[in-house]
Amino acid sequence: MDLTTWIVLWVAATAIAVVLGYYRMTLGLHDEMGMRLGMDQSQFYQKQQSLQRRMTQLDRYGITFTVASAILALVVVLAWALESAGKG
Repeated sequence: MDLTTWIVLWVAATAIAVVLGYYRMTLGLHDEMGMRLGMDQSQFYQKQQSLQRRMTQLDRYGITFTVASAILALVVVLAWALESAGKG
């Protein structure tokens, strides 16, 4: 693959990681704001468990795309170095 393809893959992985991170951050804010004064305690715990499962899944995907982004960044740098060395 050429350098442009690697850069596009890196940008896509990084964009997905950033979007997932932002979504996780906003979901965490709703965690604190989701408490209501009249809410039954069992409803509150069910809501918290559901939110925790969603955040755990987001963490799994977010970490995966962050690692993929870092690896692709290294591949882009290596591909650029090899391409630059060949032209010199």
